[in-house]
Amino acid sequence: MRSHCRYASGLVAGFLLLLVAFFAANTRIDPLWVTPSPWTDPGFAPYKQIYRSLRTAKAGMVTAEPWDFAVAGSSRVAAAFDPTEPAWSGHHGINLGLWAGSITENAAMVAYALDHQPSLRRIFVGLDLNDFSSSYDLRSVTGFASSPLNPRNDNLEYDLRKYVGISTFTASIATWNSRRALEPAPFTPQGFWRNPIGGRGFRSMFRSDSAPVALRTAKSRRHTPEVSSVKMAAVRDILAAGRHHQVEITLFLTPDHAATAAIPAILEVQDPFFFTERSALTRLVAEENQAHPDTPPVSLWDFTGFDSANTEAIPAGPTASAHWWIDGIHGSPKLGDLMISRMLQPSSTPSSQDNYGCILLPESLSSREREISLGYATYRSTHARDWEWVSSLVLKDQGGGF
Repeated sequence: MRSHCRYASGLVAGFLLLLVAFFAANTRIDPLWVTPSPWTDPGFAPYKQIYRSLRTAKAGMVTAEPWDFAVAGSSRVAAAFDPTEPAWSGHHGINLGLWAGSITENAAMVAYALDHQPSLRRIFVGLDLNDFSSSYDLRSVTGFASSPLNPRNDNLEYDLRKYVGISTFTASIATWNSRRALEPAPFTPQGFWRNPIGGRGFRSMFRSDSAPVALRTAKSRRHTPEVSSVKMAAVRDILAAGRHHQVEITLFLTPDHAATAAIPAILEVQDPFFFTERSALTRLVAEENQAHPDTPPVSLWDFTGFDSANTEAIPAGPTASAHWWIDGIHGSPKLGDLMISRMLQPSSTPSSQDNYGCILLPESLSSREREISLGYATYRSTHARDWEWVSSLVLKDQGGGF
């Protein structure tokens, strides 16, 4: 009997020692930005491996420093906006972009940031047009449910998991190894996703990643698209949260490279340039501004279309990189700098790109639609070789196998 008691006591003692070890490592390293303590080593900041728990980590980053600007959105935002660049005009900014982040998750992220970071003065929110006619809601598979963004999270379970959980401890070990090898993590302490292509060139990334995504989107437009009321409500929630906290909200439509934007038109689907979604968002913003005249008006910028940086020629070599683009969906930090410069100082951008993007208003929407349609026709003519290459990819295998 005594031997059983000693065995049980040993197991309990061993388990407690393991918990202490997990707690010590997770608070010393703070790998997901949610376990800060007086003894946390700031030297681990550039090496934190947050990619497996991105929602949790970016929520933790919200309170890591007194940010005054933030940019939220999908991976398009995560890869394009580096808040340390001069284009941010000295603002202390954070990139809250999420892989596969839909507007429903971004509404939760914006609400969390506004509730937990009183220094915020302005938030830029990137909107992916193809998200608004899609019924997909990936919150159940992205880590949202177990993150601080989930308002239904069990606080006790969450606290136990972040301090002594295996996932946090695994991130601590990965962060420790990254620092020992002097290999910075994929995400910077400001949330920017650096070098997402892993050494592959634009053409290779377009063939393997961008074109299949665009093809799936195009196939969903065999019939007239319907705008999701749930996702439009998420935009209204973002604007309401900004008004409540007296923080300026700027919305912007994230662009595709012209070769990607051409794919729905090549397949001759309904509304290939997303006029339905663009119109609905323009009307929503106008209605919100009209209903709240006592607050600063919300701007909706449109960086989509077939002009300026979006029509950059596709590099010839399979490993060659483009200037403005990482692949056909993700703009490079150069494009992010251009977008943030336009939204911060519309009249002070470089003259060669001073027409990039525009503010959408109901009264100018029809002319914007004509401009996009004409832009596609012009792109097809002036970039015929690129258009023919993309067209051959799409028509070669419409089943999605490139």
